[in-house]
Amino acid sequence: MVKINIIKQFIRNLFKSKSKKRVSADSKTIFNVRVGKSFKGHAMNLQTHCFNGSKIINLYNQYYMGSVNCNYYLDSDKTVVEITKSEMVPKYIREKIKDEEFVKKIDLSNGHIKVSITSFNILTTSLRTYDGIHFNNHYENINKLKIINVFTKLAKKTFKDE
Repeated sequence: MVKINIIKQFIRNLFKSKSKKRVSADSKTIFNVRVGKSFKGHAMNLQTHCFNGSKIINLYNQYYMGSVNCNYYLDSDKTVVEITKSEMVPKYIREKIKDEEFVKKIDLSNGHIKVSITSFNILTTSLRTYDGIHFNNHYENINKLKIINVFTKLAKKTFKDE
């Protein structure tokens, strides 16, 4: 428990501003990894945000197959994790849906998974809320993106079977 308190105090110190002015939105980049500087296809940002009095730590990881965006809200001690995968729509789906949008949402105990298909894009998103700090490592992130890909494949299979 002592380590967590030390980490929380370190995080609070990140938000302390040297200026007396209060602004509605303020952010600092703590760590940045550009594409090609880590492993192939990976980019990452670690930032702090202060938006309308709410203090947020944002960890964003971009991979070839999608992205994982984690927002830790310091005041409420909650983490919102958004996993997103986007890909082009195959021709057989584009011909079937034309200008319509197909949306399927599955509710989970702490969030939801949503698949949205338009005539140009398939967007699969998982949004979950956790208590405390919940940042995953690359292995866990990539495996979660693979799970999201299963939902994308099921949605595509639905149109292929029609």
